[in-house]
Amino acid sequence: LASSLTHQQRIESRLKTAEEALASERKARQQVERTAETMRQELDILENTLGPTDIEDENEGMTVAWQGRTLLYVGGKTGHVAGLRQIAERFDARLLHHDGGIEDHGSQLAGLISQAQAVFFPVDFVSHDAMHVVKRLSRQAGKPYIPLRSAGLTTFLASLRALGESIRQPQAAAF
Repeated sequence: LASSLTHQQRIESRLKTAEEALASERKARQQVERTAETMRQELDILENTLGPTDIEDENEGMTVAWQGRTLLYVGGKTGHVAGLRQIAERFDARLLHHDGGIEDHGSQLAGLISQAQAVFFPVDFVSHDAMHVVKRLSRQAGKPYIPLRSAGLTTFLASLRALGESIRQPQAAAF
């Protein structure tokens, strides 16, 4: 009985320690989430204030990778579409946009995907249904799809630069 009591006390002590650690981790995660949300808001303000023409232009050499290509952007913020088009134009590419089914009809996606060499969509600003449709239709059409971590202009710009670099590499598969 004494041994069982001692064992129970040790288990209760370990449980209390684990519960305290869990509470601490939850508090830290909530703080990080608040910080991330604040940073997202600040980035949106910055993008809306500066606009795409003020974002530092470092696409030297990337133009060749995207020249004459048609890109499709599904979802995102309607206020960013003009900026996304300007960014694509800097790379000598044409940008098509579909809002993911809010106002644009979902049946248009297949036709737009067939016109595009690559399909982009922000995972934070597109419906799950639209995302699944884009993935399925892109696979069927043999078109690459690129999920973006956010709907921001800088995320799209960074993705074009990174993908442009990989397209320029001789071992990379061309679109």
